[in-house]
Amino acid sequence: MTPLHILMTVTAIFAIIGYIASLRLQLWITLIATAALASYFFYVAPLDQTNAPYWIGATTFILICIAAARRGRTLPAPRPRKTENGIIVDGTNVLYWDDQTPQLDTLRAVVADLKRRDLVPTVFLDASSRHHLKDTTLNEKRFAHALGLSQRAVMVCPAGTEADVFILKHARSTGQPILSNDRFGDRAQQRKGLRIIKGVIANGRPVFDGI
Repeated sequence: MTPLHILMTVTAIFAIIGYIASLRLQLWITLIATAALASYFFYVAPLDQTNAPYWIGATTFILICIAAARRGRTLPAPRPRKTENGIIVDGTNVLYWDDQTPQLDTLRAVVADLKRRDLVPTVFLDASSRHHLKDTTLNEKRFAHALGLSQRAVMVCPAGTEADVFILKHARSTGQPILSNDRFGDRAQQRKGLRIIKGVIANGRPVFDGI
């Protein structure tokens, strides 16, 4: 292979990796951009007998990339950690503790305070949390980094689901208390017997009722 061929191959590999990463972070925006680009090429090179193999190949490539991206986005729930000092944090609820305004700093302060008490937090967040914070780049890895936790200690629940379901199930399987001001009234049966710890932000510091 000539240096030019090597360069083209490396560039293509990086382009594929970048496209899959873009699908993972911004699925619909990437698909819309892909559709717009496809419309342009359809105008330049219409689907006919000559161009059909190229269109089939391009479509197959896009479907494979989407499958790879979705596989990367579907992460398992944190493995239950049966630690005596574990605590489950309703992250989406805690975001609103300070003046009913969603702030990542509020959740960060609560997690830091729990860690100072030698507690081991596991944080659950609705997929909509990133939109509440007006930062759609926030995924589990970025949330974990911002909170000073390992990625396995943070779960951003899949779109179309509610974190409450995962929180209550995790609490039931581990026996850990839940830190939240949510009463889980619409899931009274699943909540029954679980310990709920409430809290507020007072004078800029977290205050918990029951820790």
